[in-house]
Amino acid sequence: MIDDLNLRKVIFCQSLTRRKSKSNIIIFPYENMCIVKGRDSMNELTNIFKTLSDETRLRIMMLLYQDELCVCEISGILNVPQPTVSKGLSKLRDLNLVVDTRKEKFVYYKLRADHDLLNSILSDILKSIGQYPQLQEDQKNIATKWQYSESQTRISKNFTL
Repeated sequence: MIDDLNLRKVIFCQSLTRRKSKSNIIIFPYENMCIVKGRDSMNELTNIFKTLSDETRLRIMMLLYQDELCVCEISGILNVPQPTVSKGLSKLRDLNLVVDTRKEKFVYYKLRADHDLLNSILSDILKSIGQYPQLQEDQKNIATKWQYSESQTRISKNFTL
C-alpha cells in the first residue's frame, strides 16, 4: 500500500522520466532519491551529490576517506550526537557507499575502495581543505585520534606483568 509520502515520491520520480510507467520506477527510502531502471550511472551520480549535500554526511565521508572508524569515534571527532552519525551512516550504507565490519562489539565503517567517482571527489576536496574551516577542524581532531591510538599501541606493547 502506498501512503501519502510514498505517493509524493512516486510522482517526483515519474517527473524525472519521459515515460510515466510505474514499472520503471523504484522508490528509494529517502526523500528525493529514486532509481529509474536503465539510468544506473545517472542515478548513481545524482545520489552521490544528494548525499554530499548534507554537511554531516560529507564530514563523515571525509573521515572515512582517510580511516576506518566506528560510530563512537566519528561522533567524538565531529562532535555530533551518535544518533545523527548512525542515521547518516545508515543512508551511506543503503546507497552502498560504505562497507561495515564488525570487530568485537564495535562496527567499523570505511568507504568502498572500488568507488572511483566518490574517492576522486573526496580527494579533490581534501586537496583544497584550506578553504573549508569545518573540515580543517575535523582533520585536527582525527590527527589527535591517530596520535592517541599510536601512544596507546606503544603503551600496550611496553606493558608487562
